[in-house]
Amino acid sequence: GSRVPIAPVDQAIEDDRLVGVWWATDSTANESIELIIYKFNEKEYSMEMREKKLNAGKADKDTLHLRAYIVDIKGKRFINVQMIESLEAEDRLFFFFNYSLEQNNRMLIRPLEDVGNVRIDDFTDSKSLYAFIEQQVDNDSLYGETSFFFKQEMKKP
Repeated sequence: GSRVPIAPVDQAIEDDRLVGVWWATDSTANESIELIIYKFNEKEYSMEMREKKLNAGKADKDTLHLRAYIVDIKGKRFINVQMIESLEAEDRLFFFFNYSLEQNNRMLIRPLEDVGNVRIDDFTDSKSLYAFIEQQVDNDSLYGETSFFFKQEMKKP
């Protein structure tokens, strides 16, 4: 993870279409991810990510509690996701994802990855990280494997 975000939270944009319950399963259906996104304030979101693994018929569940906010770089949306379960600075790292929302409540999420010998996690300030992403935004090497999440329809009471 990175010690710095892509941009400070005051540059964040709102995208309340993200709020709700999202699901993804891997191709073997042995693992599913439930992603619950809450609006925390005008700029930030709170997330719970629950991984369910089926091990010999038993379901193991891991839950991560995360802080998130969105920045727009050249028309593409990036989520800064911060681990918040620890008080230790070295555990409160940022991870970055590019996302896009499609019809039928489908979201594509791609993690940001190192490009050549430039490591995302090595940036020591947000300004140079932002500039690097801006420069590489159309380079497919910046993005990892796409995950597809589907939004659960909310039942009206």
